Amino acid sequence: MDGCKPLVPGLFDSHVHLVSGGFRLAELDLSGVTSKAEFKARVKAAAAELPAGQWLLGRGLHMSSLRLNVSASNGTGGAFRGC
Repeated sequence: MDGCKPLVPGLFDSHVHLVSGGFRLAELDLSGVTSKAEFKARVKAAAAELPAGQWLLGRGLHMSSLRLNVSASNGTGGAFRGC
């Protein structure tokens, strides 16, 4: 191997999921939301941009970051009702 450089196989698989990536661009990004008020404000603003009857899809919301005491057993399951 005089003068040759070693060849090391790639350890990263770089690829794109084109269709699902495109769909994600059309969804409301709720990552980083930390309060019920912020959630409602983001949803309301995004919904105002939609034509009547079109669904609003969101992603990235982590309920634990909202610090709500919401569970099916304590009767607060409707904590986001009426947004």
